[in-house]
Amino acid sequence: MILSAFQIKQIIKEEIEFFLDEDRRGNKIIGYHATNTGVNLSNVLGWKEITTNRSVDMASAQGGGFYLFSDKNRALRRLKSTAAVSDWDEETGIHSYRKMDPDLDGLGMIITLEVPYSFRHLEIDYEVSYDIWIDFVITYMDRFLSLTLPNGQKIFDYYDKENNRIVVKPPYNVKRQLGPYITLDKKISGGTKRLVGNVMSRVFKFMEQGLFGSAAKGIHQEFEEQLIEKAPAFKYNGKNISPTKIEIVVNDRLYDVTKEVLSGDFERMKAKLEI
Repeated sequence: MILSAFQIKQIIKEEIEFFLDEDRRGNKIIGYHATNTGVNLSNVLGWKEITTNRSVDMASAQGGGFYLFSDKNRALRRLKSTAAVSDWDEETGIHSYRKMDPDLDGLGMIITLEVPYSFRHLEIDYEVSYDIWIDFVITYMDRFLSLTLPNGQKIFDYYDKENNRIVVKPPYNVKRQLGPYITLDKKISGGTKRLVGNVMSRVFKFMEQGLFGSAAKGIHQEFEEQLIEKAPAFKYNGKNISPTKIEIVVNDRLYDVTKEVLSGDFERMKAKLEI
């Protein structure tokens, strides 16, 4: 097959972008995932390999990916919070959060994952990183206000400068949850942040996919470059990977059971935990 000059140019462009993406940072990024062992450690051996659909509770809301905190202490605090466990109702598609119950969930567990610093496989968690990305939107407000979908619909409707907030018309029907418009500002509650974060994750995904045109793709790339390092939480969308470390929390003490999990040695793991 003979390639045209345009096709050759595109291939070279993609190769250069790939090189910059993978090697410009030249390092890896480390994240921490808070979860539980299940009753009688029933879930632990299933963590031999990380897949991008492991974070089932959030996958349907913000899109697939393995969700990670950038700070280990924050992951540990999540284990003790009222949002430690997510229960998902398959019929309604609604998530509810609760504290961890040892009789239902077993022990707390921290999964450490070190992954390549690649914008192809990393994305911020829009709920947890709300205060960061909204600052980015306000900073580049003029550029966001110019974005339109192919049908002419504007997503970022207007900027209320007096109250430092943005009014957004989501590109799909969320009237049942938020109404036809949503307002972005730093005064909204945690529950509303979750819903708004889910909506905006789709808006940014549309930008990445080019549904707003090439200008929006450029904004999205700047967005990722500036915010991934600063985000308190992010998600990994790359290929399946083994965990870097697996630790189980017993009486506020962390036990490293990585070797036992990867080798499938359940009895040795129980002996290490002294349970």
